Amino acid sequence: MRELGGFNRVMNAMLDASALFMQGIMFLSMPVKFIGVGKEKKELSGFFAEAIRSFGAFAILFRGVGGTDYQAAKMQARLKYIAEYYNLFDYGIEFTEAEGGMNQKEELFMSGLFELFSKIPLAGDIVLNVKDASEAQYTNFLNAMRVVMSISLINLHQKSGLSEDQIKDYVNFINFASGRGNFKQFDRSYGQTGLGEKVDKSFDLGAVFFFAPRLTVSTLVQPIIPILQTGKATTKLVKNKLKFNKDIGNEYTIAGHQTYQMLAMAGTYLIIYFMLNMGKGDDEPRWKIDLDSTSTEFLKIRKGKTVRALHNRYTQNVRLLFAILQELFGVTFKNGKFYKTEKAKDEARVNNLIMRMLLFKLNPQINNIRETTSKRNIVTGEKIDQPRLQIFLENYLPIILQSVKEMYGQVPNEEVAINTASEFVGMPVSVYKKRTKKKTDRGRTTRKRETSR
Repeated sequence: MRELGGFNRVMNAMLDASALFMQGIMFLSMPVKFIGVGKEKKELSGFFAEAIRSFGAFAILFRGVGGTDYQAAKMQARLKYIAEYYNLFDYGIEFTEAEGGMNQKEELFMSGLFELFSKIPLAGDIVLNVKDASEAQYTNFLNAMRVVMSISLINLHQKSGLSEDQIKDYVNFINFASGRGNFKQFDRSYGQTGLGEKVDKSFDLGAVFFFAPRLTVSTLVQPIIPILQTGKATTKLVKNKLKFNKDIGNEYTIAGHQTYQMLAMAGTYLIIYFMLNMGKGDDEPRWKIDLDSTSTEFLKIRKGKTVRALHNRYTQNVRLLFAILQELFGVTFKNGKFYKTEKAKDEARVNNLIMRMLLFKLNPQINNIRETTSKRNIVTGEKIDQPRLQIFLENYLPIILQSVKEMYGQVPNEEVAINTASEFVGMPVSVYKKRTKKKTDRGRTTRKRETSR
């Protein structure tokens, strides 16, 4: 059942390198590090070095005409060797393998049904090559992110004597940042509720019904980890009658590093936004960020018909938080200020927003069946004027190809190319059709973008 449910998800996830920005933005904020392995080997590691190495996996696309799995396998073996050298597996690092069992794979690629394509001559081989190349690049990059960030902390604090539990706390924070939080370790560190192991196991079942439940829940929990870590350090300080010692200092050090990574990620987001905001065009001089929490484009940026979600993985959750604030307390946010409103006036809109966000997270196989049978967009309710077979098959296309199809003809070709590149590295783009009296299919683009990672 899980493999069948994952088939549509894998098809949508193929043919891009979205992990570079969706999860790698935190890695991007790190300075380049030298990682020593043994007495002689030195590896120059950082976001760009590992990103370039991970692209070696796309040689798999050309199996049969000179392409091989060599570069991808070499990078995986190298990262595994470094992780073992630094005892990262003892600290609980998540290390996934494209050729591993179902539970050792990254969540977006959990389906074994693709082996059936090997029985289809030529076309089957092409589909398998695309899937294997995409999975290897995605897996290797996220493994590199977890390994390099973990080692950077260990090297930085070799003399301070971090305890094993303190290193585990930071390593698990990195697991959460990459979308694979270990809730058993989280429970041990902050909750002691006994639920952590049950939560971890529940993701196997959740993957049948939702797009990427571990990634989604990890994203929700990650921002509160620095707060919990600070609380943990402060509790120790109070129990020690406000007397600092080495252990308490190290707890605050871990909290400081976690906070720095969150702030650095936000800073990187702002830098990219201001870079986009530079320069002037003829009709739309600037990208404009929507700071109205009552808008469906809250925290997205628009230029003409193009709307870009710079970091949808986190901003989706902020939009949901503000929707709940408005629903419960009638509080809205606009242009840097909070306002008290009559919640009843916008209650239907807020309920709709919450329902839409839940629909975005459903397994695409479920949404595909619903959309195909009803011939209506599952989010907007608008009619889709296409044959059911076409709707069904298009929903199996990789998201990046769906984007190209929906953008083509709406914006200039050079903008299609730029937006496609943006999608490829994990910055979702929506291109909205102009509204007319006749209902349009504009919601389809939005749903695809929200669903992707």
